[in-house]
Amino acid sequence: MKQTFTHTYLVLLLMLAASCTPEIEPPVLSSGSLDFSRFIAVGDGFTAGVMNAPVMPTGPRGGLYPGGQQYSFPNLIAAKAQEASGTVPFHQPEFPTEGSGFSLLSGFRQECSEGKAIPTYSHTLPTSTSWRSKENSGEEIRNWGIPGMRLADIQNPDSCKNNPYMWRLLEEGSITDETHYSQVLLGQQPSFFTFWMGTKDFLNYGYFGGVLFSSAPPSPAISRLNFSSLIQQFLQNNPNTKGAVATIPDITRFPFFQSVPKTFTHPNRGCEEKPVYITIQVPGIFSRTDTIAARVDDLILMSFQDSIGQGRPHYWGSPERPIPDKYVLDKEEVSRIRSQIAAYNQMIRAEVEAINLEGPRVALVDMAELFDQEINRGLRQDGLQLSGEHLYGHFFSVDGIHPCPRGYAVIANYFIQEINAFFPGTTIPPLTLSNYSGVRFP
Repeated sequence: MKQTFTHTYLVLLLMLAASCTPEIEPPVLSSGSLDFSRFIAVGDGFTAGVMNAPVMPTGPRGGLYPGGQQYSFPNLIAAKAQEASGTVPFHQPEFPTEGSGFSLLSGFRQECSEGKAIPTYSHTLPTSTSWRSKENSGEEIRNWGIPGMRLADIQNPDSCKNNPYMWRLLEEGSITDETHYSQVLLGQQPSFFTFWMGTKDFLNYGYFGGVLFSSAPPSPAISRLNFSSLIQQFLQNNPNTKGAVATIPDITRFPFFQSVPKTFTHPNRGCEEKPVYITIQVPGIFSRTDTIAARVDDLILMSFQDSIGQGRPHYWGSPERPIPDKYVLDKEEVSRIRSQIAAYNQMIRAEVEAINLEGPRVALVDMAELFDQEINRGLRQDGLQLSGEHLYGHFFSVDGIHPCPRGYAVIANYFIQEINAFFPGTTIPPLTLSNYSGVRFP
């Protein structure tokens, strides 16, 4: 009798619990007031979907190929916006399989048992210059992310003539010696746009160790002028156009600048751990350099990693043969870049705030905050752990600059999050990060 009563009691409890379980209604997907019928993406290689770019002495070069392009953050946003609003045409430039070249992780080499394992890569390079051929798909380009494009250059005619990624997208006879990137974009008449540009302005400076004057970041006045003129014309041309604008992250925290250690071991040097010596610029009236052991805040570029410990009679990284200044960002140069990026981002925030005084037109996507608060300190989403660590963090691709598929998915989600929060009634669904791969190990 007691057993029967207990069994009946348990059944009643389970029925009661089931009846009290709330039914969670899935969110109703909607694009709200946003019109994605002419969604245009504006930016540099990060917008284009560059990843796994071969690392050259002058920094990562190439890296635009179909296997990476499909994960560009605007392409991912367009796919999710389509779930909320119906058809969203979004055509990206077409490239042959190898594109402009890419690298993949092939293994590791460890020359001393106590030394750090150094990654090795396999390279797929273009078999010809066919990737530079004119785009002939007949489709209207919607992703205008152009590798190498700087905010400083968007009103410079050279931005069309001398950039092969830009030149190949323009019809024969459609440009003159005076045509520039901004003019081409204004002809697209977007109903919605994303704008993420400026990172390349600072990367060029970093790739040359802060020593090449021609690669110096633009003045704040030029940045404000070029940004404001393009965005304002987008909005004035169509009172219903809306968009999302992103700040830029601190590039000095990217693995390209952070992953090379300040000490090394080498079998030819007895496998003894030795400090790496670098060349730095000494501030003063007269330009001069000094040789010092790399400090904690000095950054050695990934483009020189394979040369450290090589050479005879003196090896690269020794006091007698320090790493050249152009492959080093010393702590003074790092501080200068960070302060300039902070000023640039403050300009972006102020401009967006001014635009929205009369109503919500442009969402601010604070990529600087995303990278600083989540990527650099570690991010956990969908049961996955991501960080800014090279190869193992599964946010950056092998080039240490551009994201891998999962990293681009994080960026797309952050855009979607801010777009949903800023524009009332917009409920674009996020991406599931586990559907996107990190760095692939052999």
